[in-house]
Amino acid sequence: MRGLFPRIQMDRRVRGEGPSPGFALREASGIEGILECLRARYEECRRTGTDGKQLAQEVGDVYVFVLLNSMESTALIHLGQWRRLQRETVAALALAEKNAIPPAMALCRLALAWLHVEAMDFEGARDLCEGVDEAVLAENPFAFFYQRAVLAKAFVGMNEPQRAKSQFDSVQRRLESDAIMLDYTIYAQLHHCLGEHGLNTGDIALARRAADELYAYVGRAPDLNHLAQADGLRARIATAAGDRDEALSHLTNGFSIVDKEDLPLAAWRVYDSAAEVFAAIGDAERAATFAAVSRK
Repeated sequence: MRGLFPRIQMDRRVRGEGPSPGFALREASGIEGILECLRARYEECRRTGTDGKQLAQEVGDVYVFVLLNSMESTALIHLGQWRRLQRETVAALALAEKNAIPPAMALCRLALAWLHVEAMDFEGARDLCEGVDEAVLAENPFAFFYQRAVLAKAFVGMNEPQRAKSQFDSVQRRLESDAIMLDYTIYAQLHHCLGEHGLNTGDIALARRAADELYAYVGRAPDLNHLAQADGLRARIATAAGDRDEALSHLTNGFSIVDKEDLPLAAWRVYDSAAEVFAAIGDAERAATFAAVSRK
C-alpha cells in the first residue's frame, strides 16, 4: 500500500531534487495525516494537512503544499465540507499554475474531479480528468491511478459500462507492468466502484467479490467510513441477488456506524442505499423516509 509519505519520496526523486528545508517535518505531517485517514478520523487528518500546508508555504515548497492539499481534500470530501475543498483546491491550483509545476496542477485538477464525481456531476468530473497532462500520468503512478479511479466512477454514473471497464483494465495493466501497489484511498475507491459496475451490469458475482474485498481491506484499520459505505453497497447487491435478510443485515451494520459517527458522506450513501433496498422489497414507507433523510 502506497500512501502520501512514499509518494512524496517517489515524486521528488522523479523531479531530481534533494530534500528541501523542513522536509522531514512535512514528511511527519504526511505520515500522521495518513494514519488519521486510515482510522476515518477525518477532522484530525484535515487539521494535519492544513498545518502541513502552512509549513510548506513558509518554506516555499509548492509541490509538497499541493500533496498535503490532496490529503486535506480527502478529509474534506468525507466530512462533507465540499465548498471548503473547492476553495482550498482552486487556490492550490492557482499556486501550482503560477509556479508551472505540472504534477501539482494535475493533482489539484484530480481533487476537483473527485469532488465533481461525488456530487454526481459525472460529465464535469470526466472533463477535468481528461484534461490532465498525459506526461504527468505516464511519470506519476499515483496521478494515473487517481485519474482512472475518478473516471471509472464517472463512467459508471453515466451508465457507460464499457468505458468504465476500460479504466479497471488499464489500472490492472499498470499495476502489472510497474510492479507496484495501490494507494489506500484509491484501492478503496476502485473496489467500491467495481462493485457498483458489477451491480449495474448484472454481474452479481463480480459485485460481491469487489464489495467483500473492500470490506475486508478497510476493516483492518478499521476505517468506519468505508466500512459503512461498503455495507450500503453490499445491501444493494444482496437485494439484487434476492437475499432480503442479508440486505437488511448489511443495512443494520451501516446504520450502527453512521448513526454514531460524524461521517456525512457515508451517512448519505447508507441512507440512499436503504431507500433503494426498501423500495425494492416493497416497503414504500421506509423507502420514502430514508430517501428524505439522504437528501438532507
